[in-house]
Amino acid sequence: MALFRSKLENKKELVYYGTAPNLSTAKYELGATTVGDYAIFAGGYNSLTVEAYSSSLIKTNLENLIGYAMLRNVKGTTVGDYALFSGVGNNQTAQTSINGYTSSLTRLSTTESLSTARGLLAATTVGDYALFGGGTSIPSSSTSTQYFYNTVDTFRASDLSRGSAPNLSHSVINLAATTVGGYALFGGGRISSGYSNTIDVYDASLTKGTSNTLSVARYNLAATSLNNYALFGSGYGSASVTNVIDVYDVSATRIALLSTITIDKKIRDNAATSVGGYALFGGGYSYTNMVYAYNESLTNVAIEPLSNNVAYLAATTVGDYALFGGGQINSSTSSNTVDVYTVQ
Repeated sequence: MALFRSKLENKKELVYYGTAPNLSTAKYELGATTVGDYAIFAGGYNSLTVEAYSSSLIKTNLENLIGYAMLRNVKGTTVGDYALFSGVGNNQTAQTSINGYTSSLTRLSTTESLSTARGLLAATTVGDYALFGGGTSIPSSSTSTQYFYNTVDTFRASDLSRGSAPNLSHSVINLAATTVGGYALFGGGRISSGYSNTIDVYDASLTKGTSNTLSVARYNLAATSLNNYALFGSGYGSASVTNVIDVYDVSATRIALLSTITIDKKIRDNAATSVGGYALFGGGYSYTNMVYAYNESLTNVAIEPLSNNVAYLAATTVGDYALFGGGQINSSTSSNTVDVYTVQ
């Protein structure tokens, strides 16, 4: 599919660029991360397909994920030369397996696995370590006992060997994670007795600290980073879906709640990424195409919406482009569109 440009041509402004080539299949609950010069979108409901987009938005189809009839609720992060993905297998069964791809787009035949089979976790990277934290043994409703985990598995950049970091403060699922200023932050999530407002912090030595809590305890939120700020946005709390983005300042090794931004729509299951001095939160339930963007002064910037009203989408950034891919349009329809934003 040919790319097209927005008519907005002012330099250093965030603009809607158009669409990149479609994903191979329409899907939601997919994962995304960027390794080297490629953004990778992996898995999704009823899908094992993996696509890479170059910094010039050329699409390459990669080898499928290994070992499942499908992989959903996928979480991805990048450490060193490797993009790593973990998700939930067919019939919502928790998995131990990690799928990996190199910056040359080669699929790894094997990697070390999670220490315990689990899904609905969060992933991010700090220093030489990829961190996969939290999760549950039975992601869907079940008559069996559902175990929540506070485990944080680590994978070293040099050889992907598995280690561990100190446990999260809670056994938790559906949390969010991002990295900023040399710290990995895991925030929010659902716990057995309700919802979490905790932010757990790990430095590059995997030493654990704490920070101010979220202003609203919630799960199914999104997170991204912008310069010295970590942003945790939206999600589902005890009362309802929220319209809050919490901003954490991590400059000078200080981690503290800086401000709370209120947006005009309550959403959850959205996606977030950053590009060229802007943080973007896009899509979300119940099915919106809105994109909320903030500049380095944390001022809201008006931007064109996504092509579709979607939830459970994925986002990442490659080169000068922020990509939002896939998502569920309604209970029976999914999207294969990849919307692109850039700064020019």
